[in-house]
Amino acid sequence: MAQPTVIVVGLGGMGSAAAAALARRGCRVIGLEQYWPTHDLGSSHGESRVIRQAYFSDPAHVPFVQEAYSLWEQLEHDTGTKLLTPCDALIVGPEGGQELKASTTVAEQLGTPYEVLSSAEVSRRWPTLTPPPSSLSFVDHSQGIIHPEATVSANLQLAADHGAELHFDTPVVAWTTTAHGVTVQTPTDRFSADHLVITPGAWATDLLAGAAVPIEVRRVVQVWARPAADLASFAADRHPRFALEDEEGRVASGFALSAGQSLIKMAFIKGPDASTSTTPSTAERHASPDETQRVIEFVSQLIPALRGQIAERSRGCIYAMTPDDNFVIGPHPEHANVTIGAGFSVHGFKFVPVVGEILADLAIDGRSKRNIDVFSPTRF
Repeated sequence: MAQPTVIVVGLGGMGSAAAAALARRGCRVIGLEQYWPTHDLGSSHGESRVIRQAYFSDPAHVPFVQEAYSLWEQLEHDTGTKLLTPCDALIVGPEGGQELKASTTVAEQLGTPYEVLSSAEVSRRWPTLTPPPSSLSFVDHSQGIIHPEATVSANLQLAADHGAELHFDTPVVAWTTTAHGVTVQTPTDRFSADHLVITPGAWATDLLAGAAVPIEVRRVVQVWARPAADLASFAADRHPRFALEDEEGRVASGFALSAGQSLIKMAFIKGPDASTSTTPSTAERHASPDETQRVIEFVSQLIPALRGQIAERSRGCIYAMTPDDNFVIGPHPEHANVTIGAGFSVHGFKFVPVVGEILADLAIDGRSKRNIDVFSPTRF
């Protein structure tokens, strides 16, 4: 039986993975992306994302993150690209703090090895770090740093190698469906196929009209600064990825240095400074000196080598999130030959290869062998 022709709209992290999975299975794939390959206007850029086994967003995610590790290895093998850098992780917070408590709870539930260290023990192990004296620190040795731009490039190349037809700088003006297929209109062309996969990122409101999928777009400031110390001591094989929570529940996180990097990336992820509501067309991509310094000053409580440093790079990035902070994966509520993948920001990138396989399942078979009920677009 011939495989279907599938149009994939949006070729960021999830769309590129879906295009690769579909093309690898023998589908004719037409990929449409409104910007250039691996662009920095959505949510699939910024040099680093995290993958971890002790993952506590939702229990339903546990089997997916466990599968993700093997699929990341397979993607590296298939493309000859280094995509994942192993790295310890450190979560620092007050005793009883939310991040510390959640991390230890899920590690115990999953049987993931971990340590809890005092401030003095952390500084002895990593002299670059000075946690608050009364804090405790959760240490996880199973984490890793994923490289988003390299991931998108690898999946796009894999899709193309298997015959996918990829179009960039090609925005979608409209799409329609019939009982027999779908049609997608761009400013210059019209494409027809058996099935449509929409992975719209922050542009969900524009592309998912009628689906009643509430996606909120948030602006998050990401900051890169150079530590005033030996850079080798911040390398991923010698230094942990980190998160710092204060007594008020503000949390900032950041990354160790992967190969070739010289700037520590950091951002607020919880609290009043973490994000603001915006839209893709109005989001301020420039980060003000005040915004960047608040991040650096907060993180310098943990990393003194950042004290007094200024941002060498910064970016106002956009996240696309659902009200329940969970993903949207499944058939369009009104169109059986349209599949949706949306709402992945903050904690979704680690699942890129798994989501690509799920979206391919839905486009080809109309269902997935994995239990994705919790991600249903109709739950809202």
